[in-house]
Amino acid sequence: MKKADPDSVPPTNPKILAVLILILLGLMFATGKAAFYPGQPSAWARLHEPQSISVADANKLLSDSGALIESIKPAADITTETWGMKHRTGTWAIILIFKKGAKGDVIQSLHIRCDISHFPSCTRTWDYPEPPPSAGS
Repeated sequence: MKKADPDSVPPTNPKILAVLILILLGLMFATGKAAFYPGQPSAWARLHEPQSISVADANKLLSDSGALIESIKPAADITTETWGMKHRTGTWAIILIFKKGAKGDVIQSLHIRCDISHFPSCTRTWDYPEPPPSAGS
């Protein structure tokens, strides 16, 4: 087998090199964003307005998405359910708080937290309904 002569290889066009470098940088950015800034599963979009979904529907939605119920803490008029889910980005914790009303159970609030496994001190949290902006901001 004959080795190729390095002088016989034509030089690469600088425009092609620039495009390849931009593609590489884009892939690196996308990988970093997916690893350190994960978004919620798309199935959970219905949970963003907890007052518009029943407790049974929320529980079914969470269990269908792969979350497992970890605990139920009943109180006099408020019950707290804690759900957990393992994902490639880390561990998701969902805290569902609902109150007992005259017409049945109504979701009061929802707290979602993602502990990112790639970087132990990095977490993301979401609260629904969103808390009102503070007076200092």
